[in-house]
Formats: sequence, structure tokens, C-alpha cells
Amino acid sequence: FDRADENVVLPVVPGDFFAGRRVLVVDDNDVIRDRISRTLSAWGFNVDEAGSAEEALFLIRSSDNKKYELVIVDQTMPHIDGWQFASEVHSDSGIVPPRMILMSMKGGVGAVEAKMKLLGWFDSYLTKPIRQSDLSASVFRLLSSDMDLEEAEDLEEIESVGEDETLTSTAGFRILIAEDHEVNRKLLQTILEKNGHQVLEAPNGKVAYEVVAREKPDLVFMDCQMPVMNGYESTERIRKGGYEAPVIAVTASALAEEREKCLNCGMSDLVTKPFKQTDILMMIERYLGIGKRLIPKVENKPVETGMAVFDYAAAVDTFLGNEELVRSLLRPQMEKMEGEVKMIRDAVSGKDWETVRTTAHSIKGSCRNMDMNRCGEAAAVLESAGKNTDEQGAVAALPRLEAEFPLLKAEVEKILSS
Repeated sequence: FDRADENVVLPVVPGDFFAGRRVLVVDDNDVIRDRISRTLSAWGFNVDEAGSAEEALFLIRSSDNKKYELVIVDQTMPHIDGWQFASEVHSDSGIVPPRMILMSMKGGVGAVEAKMKLLGWFDSYLTKPIRQSDLSASVFRLLSSDMDLEEAEDLEEIESVGEDETLTSTAGFRILIAEDHEVNRKLLQTILEKNGHQVLEAPNGKVAYEVVAREKPDLVFMDCQMPVMNGYESTERIRKGGYEAPVIAVTASALAEEREKCLNCGMSDLVTKPFKQTDILMMIERYLGIGKRLIPKVENKPVETGMAVFDYAAAVDTFLGNEELVRSLLRPQMEKMEGEVKMIRDAVSGKDWETVRTTAHSIKGSCRNMDMNRCGEAAAVLESAGKNTDEQGAVAALPRLEAEFPLLKAEVEKILSS
């Protein structure tokens, strides 16, 4: 640990929040492994240690019925490193992958490692020397379904949006929260009630289906991972029952594949955890503004989400601190995308759906890799339209991409000139 941070205390959490939870610490450095393990034990965890990835895999694969909730692993180890370890865990059908944190040294990482980070094997990343405050925040966030720490501590102090942000056209709706995690459910409830909405609740997808059939709420916030019935299946049943109002997915994944999965089962949109009050209110404004009781048509304007046009800091973080590499990739990417946008425009006009699909897939992937998520989302919708030979969907979705790309290009030029 960073010695300057040794006296930092845990965030404010319930006293027994960590008590008895199983965690595995994997590091070939005995000193670092011991210090992390002792700290976690002091917080109440039941800690096991492994000096190698091979030993860790043996422990995870053991016949013990008690599974690890969290694994903290070093990136650089002999024989099998942290990435290979994660690959083994995720490719073994006999293992239910636990939450995992990767520890690594800062900087000096190239595109290969950055691409591996995009595989989503790890839920969080810590840079050595590790501060106790960073460790505690990361662990708490992961074990409380990625909820924002500040919001978790100050649930009862959430203020309504300021006068300049008041969404007067969306006050007083009946909104269902389908969420099994009590803290997340309470957070959503607090946000909604403080902004004038009536809240209905469901602890799983089955109950959500029943509540929708009985109460016909104006909008549903649907967690994707719930017991009894998950959010995807619940939404499919809800749509088959004739419910046409918006169903907004609440998910920990921001990947395009997750968005497509949500849309394919009938969800209207999604917000990712940890969410902010503005994320929730923006969804309500988008779908339940005056005259928007049903899912709105795509308009010829930029996607109005809480995402930045280009999250440069996140892109640098994705490439593990290699800012020079990120900057070197930007202009070639913009030049390629300019041609690809034209290709899609021509392909839609010529009803060449395979070209629409493959070109949109290329844009989606490159934008997601570089945290250009608004263009990435617009491309994902076009890819889906091309895949399904959906002419109406493609014609409606193309203006979104055409509106977003100039904004992205301008943002990139601004960054490169700074």
C-alpha cells in the first residue's frame, strides 16, 4: 500500500457489509499479498491467498461449495499472468466467474493489453502502489452492484434537480422499479419520489411482469440480472402481453453487445451502473415528455444521452495510461470513419444491407474501443438494422450517425490541437 494512505478508513457502509465474504488474493509478491490480505481481514473478509495463478485456479476449482465473491489478482506473475488467469476462469464452464480486480503498475502498456481490457474479464483495476482508499472504494462498489459511493452514503440527501434543470413536463408519472438489490432500489425510489413520481416496486422479473399486467405503469426501470426471472425474459413476456410503454434496462455493462441484447428482447433504452440522478431523469424526459407516452421515433439530431461525444480520459485509461498511443490513433480513425459514414449512406440508399451491417459494425467496434460511445451507439443501431434488413430502421437511424460524426470529429481536432 501507499504508506501515505495507511490510516484511511472505509467508506460509510453497514457494519457487517464485508463480514464473512470470501475473497482470494493472488500475487507472487509475498509482502504485497500479505498486506492486502491483512487489510481485507481487518475489514471482515474471509481471505484466502495464492502465490501463483496455478494455485489460485486450484482453489477456485476446488470442491468447496462456498464460492469466492471477489478475486484480486496481480497482472505480472511468472508462468501464468493476470490476463491468462482471467482467460482460464472465463473459459472454464465449471467456474462461475467471480468479481475480479486486476492490480498493475502504471504506464508502459500498449494496444494489446488495452484490447484485452476491453474483453471485460475484470470488473475493476487498481494501480500500484495501491491506496487503501482506492481498494476500499473499488471493493465496496463491486460488492454493492456498482452503485456510486457518494450516492450510497447520501441516499436521504438527494436533492431535486435545480430550477434550471427542472423537467416539468415529466412530473407525476407511475414508474415501476424492477430491482432485486435493496440499496439500488432505494436509490432509484428516492430519485423518482423526490421528483414527483409515484413508485411501484418488484424484487424480480416475475413480479415485474405481474405488476405491469395489473398496474400498467407509464415506464419501467428493469434490472437485467435478477433471481427467479431475469430482466430480459421479463421484458419479452411484458411485450408479448401488449405493453407498449418504455422499458429502460439498468445494467452494469456499457458494451454494445449488452445494448443489442436489451433492445432485442424489447427494451427501449438502457442506463448503466453506477448511474446518476441526471441519467434517470434524462430517460424519463426522453420517453415521457409531453406527447411521448409511447416509444418516440428517432429524430435527425445528436443522441441526447449523458455520455460525452468523446471521453478522452476514459480512452487513455482504456489504453492503461498510454496517451501518446491514443493520440496517434485518432486522426487515422477519423479519416477512416469519414469514408465509412459515406459508405453506409450509399448502402442505405442502394439497400445493400450487408454493407450497412459490416461497415456499421466496424464503426461500432472502433468507437467503443476509443470511448466514442455516442457514435458507437448510433452505429450499433444501424448494424442491427442491416442485419435484419430493416429498411425503415436504417433510414431512421442513419441521421443519428450523420449528426454525431461531425461533433466527434470536431472534438478530436480540439484534443489534437491542444
